[in-house]
Amino acid sequence: YQQLLANIKIDKFKIPFRMGFTSLETGIYHSPYITDFQTDDNLAKAILASAALPIVFPPVNEITFKNPLDGAGFGKTHQPAFPP
Repeated sequence: YQQLLANIKIDKFKIPFRMGFTSLETGIYHSPYITDFQTDDNLAKAILASAALPIVFPPVNEITFKNPLDGAGFGKTHQPAFPP
């Protein structure tokens, strides 16, 4: 995680980027853009969550991002884990 965080910066992305992950808590699939994140930390967590595999890579505990399902504000998705 620390190595990914050191290399992931929201303002360095030149093209639109989107990743996907599913919340273990709600079962809802999320597919946010990088512009939906306020911090590099949450973007790095989302990238890790999109690559999570049962047993091999553990789930990510919590990610905060702009979620259209929550309205216009930034919401928390708890325990996002596995790509579809």
